[in-house]
Amino acid sequence: MKIQVTVKIKDPTRAKHHNFIVKEVNEWCGYRISKNIHILDIGCGVGELSIMLGNLGYSVLGIDIHEPSVTEAKRRNVIENVFFRCQDAMDLNLENKFDIIILSDVLEHLCSPEKTINKVNYLLKIGGILIITIPNKRRIYKYSGIFAEEYRMF
Repeated sequence: MKIQVTVKIKDPTRAKHHNFIVKEVNEWCGYRISKNIHILDIGCGVGELSIMLGNLGYSVLGIDIHEPSVTEAKRRNVIENVFFRCQDAMDLNLENKFDIIILSDVLEHLCSPEKTINKVNYLLKIGGILIITIPNKRRIYKYSGIFAEEYRMF
C-alpha cells in the first residue's frame, strides 16, 4: 500500500523552487519513478523536498547539520523510503553511491564549497546528476572581505 503525503509549503517561492527540482529529477529519470533510484538531499532542512521526492517513490536520504531541523524532518516523515540523518556531507562514507545528489541553497553557507563538491562527486554514480541551486542574487547578503557572516557570494 502506497502512502500519499501532502507536503504543505506556506512560502509560494519555496514551493515553486521545490517543484522545479522535482521536475528536473523526474525528467532525468524519464518519469520512471522507482525506489531503485537513490537520491541524496544535502542540507535537507525540515525535509520538505526529501518527502516530496519520497512520496513519488524515490529512495531518499536527507542530511543536514542542524539537529532541530533533522528532528522535525523525522517527525514529519511517514514514508518508508525516506530517511534523515544529522550529518555533515564531508563525513559521509557510504559504500553505495547515489543516482542524484541535490544541494539546494546550500553552497552559499559553506566556507569551502569546492571541497563539498569534490566529496559529492565521489558519492555520485557514473552517469548520475548533481542538482545545485543557489539563491537569487537579488537577495541581499552580508559579506566582508575576510569571511561571509551568513552567506557566501557567488
